[in-house]
Amino acid sequence: MHITKFIIVFLLKDLICVPQVLQSKDRQQAEKFILCAIVPKNRRFLTKKRHFFQKKRRFFGKKRRFFFGENEDFENQPFVKADFLLENPLDNSPFQQNNSAFYFAKTPSYPTKTAFCERKKTPCLKKNVYLQTRSEKVTIFKYNIKMKKGCKYGTHRVIEPKGVLPQPANKIDNNMDEIYDNEILIDVQTLNIDSASFTQIEEQAKGDKAEIAKIMMSIVEKQGKHRNPVTGSGGMLLGTVEKIGDALIGKTDLKVGDKIATLVSLSLTPLRIDKIKDIRPEIDQVDIDGKAILFESGIYAKIPSDLPENLALSALDVAGAPAQTAKLVKPGDTVVIIGAGGKSGMLCCYEAKKRAGVTGKVIGICHSEKSTKRMEELGFCDVVFSADATQPVPVMKKIEELTNGQMADICINNVNIPDTEMTSILVTKNTGTVYFFSMATSFTKAALGAEGVGSDVTMIVGNGYTKGHAEITLQELRECEKLRKIFTELYA
Repeated sequence: MHITKFIIVFLLKDLICVPQVLQSKDRQQAEKFILCAIVPKNRRFLTKKRHFFQKKRRFFGKKRRFFFGENEDFENQPFVKADFLLENPLDNSPFQQNNSAFYFAKTPSYPTKTAFCERKKTPCLKKNVYLQTRSEKVTIFKYNIKMKKGCKYGTHRVIEPKGVLPQPANKIDNNMDEIYDNEILIDVQTLNIDSASFTQIEEQAKGDKAEIAKIMMSIVEKQGKHRNPVTGSGGMLLGTVEKIGDALIGKTDLKVGDKIATLVSLSLTPLRIDKIKDIRPEIDQVDIDGKAILFESGIYAKIPSDLPENLALSALDVAGAPAQTAKLVKPGDTVVIIGAGGKSGMLCCYEAKKRAGVTGKVIGICHSEKSTKRMEELGFCDVVFSADATQPVPVMKKIEELTNGQMADICINNVNIPDTEMTSILVTKNTGTVYFFSMATSFTKAALGAEGVGSDVTMIVGNGYTKGHAEITLQELRECEKLRKIFTELYA
């Protein structure tokens, strides 16, 4: 953290004492404390230099110096220590202590070490400054640096355009040397990139890992976050809590050292990538060295001790989908799940079957024969078939056949490719509901397409957050051995 150099000025009658302030560009060093000195009120002060030199040895001894410096051994200095937290230290308001007032003042430069009570001139504010006292005791106060106050939703990090929230912002501040009082600093281990986003980046890079890394680094460098400029989506991350802002201490259940997964999008999370260590395209995960910020409004989940980290991360990445499925599906419903063979698809199929019960029906649509066979073996769907979801009419006819013309009460779209909106709408009855969890969805195409075919379906935007979504998703892995096994094989 870069700290503006401050000179602490003590006004003790007509005496001025200007000690050095600890300073460092290194955040951990600089945040330790600033030391300042104040003389107790019962000490006698002399203002004339001749009196100072006469009394010098009584306070310092023959060759002692009195100064402040970052590497000084304070234990061996001729004064005692005491802890004290200054109130409002940076607003130039005086703080009364033992009938003495002191102020803060700024100066553009200050020497690394400043010696007081020496015969030579001391270069402080272009004045000769001397401490004059009969006492051998000076009290040391400890001042903890106060953090800047931030907005709950992170608008204080927005660089451009001003006034918007972090997600739609073109650029946000990703400087991690200083955090605000309502932020949590995270040491990032793994990025779980949104499936639609990673697919687009991989296609742009033609599968080359070095090019994927270059594209990701470029996105973060330009925006201060990882928001794919094509899909607009991000992902989430796994990391360790490194620091908690002062305003959140006692208000959050987190503590330094906790391993967490953020449940807010990387498209709004201040992120700094120092190094990309490994890329795992098959599961959309990227291991990095870096830092991130979680805002006060940001949601998270502690990584459970009973599940492997990568397994939990993969499931939590899509936690909104099965949780929304649990809210939408009722006993007896007919449910169509597009993209049934993917992460979110498998979780949704399991949850839908549980909620629809024996009187309901779950139909899974997969892209490949391999994923279709896998879903048949899992047994979460009553019917599974392979189809191209970008071809709405053939899929509609198949669902019409499987439902005897009744169509679906609910359709859940989990695919990571565009142009599947009309398939979702056409397989759903007029009074039904379509839940677009896919970030590849064009909501313009969906709205205008439904209007064009005269469909009165209710369409739900894929909100990745639902109350209790992390608990619901992780519980699925705990209670279903087959689901946990396949997730472990594919993603952990």
